[in-house]
Amino acid sequence: MKLAYDAMVLGKGNQASSAKEAVAESYKRQEFDEFVKPTVIMKNGAPVATIEENDSIIFFNFRPDRAREITRTFTDVNFSGFEREKGYFPVFFVCMTQYDKTFENVVVAFKPESLENTFGEYISKKGLSSLELPRRKNMLM
Repeated sequence: MKLAYDAMVLGKGNQASSAKEAVAESYKRQEFDEFVKPTVIMKNGAPVATIEENDSIIFFNFRPDRAREITRTFTDVNFSGFEREKGYFPVFFVCMTQYDKTFENVVVAFKPESLENTFGEYISKKGLSSLELPRRKNMLM
């Protein structure tokens, strides 16, 4: 997680002139999918952008474990997973969904909905039998 944070905040890490180049170079190193290392996109010898105090971050990730980790690095005043070179600084952090109810300093774009009278409940109330097969999260990845 430190590699990703340092790339986004400090502009440190692997460098490329475009996202396409970054992925191509990663594939040359036999790094695929979730193993692609964070890469800083550069222009004229400097990072195109870094995250600074009071910036806004709109964050989404399909893997909730990674989403929780990076969210904490930006929003947890007392984060201790690694040393943040610039320390804590405030940002406006928006997550697409609620990764963790305990997170502070986070805005959730799409809050969880409570489903009532689902098909399974309806069938049960009618005294009928049903077979419900929940999907496994890791099958979606």
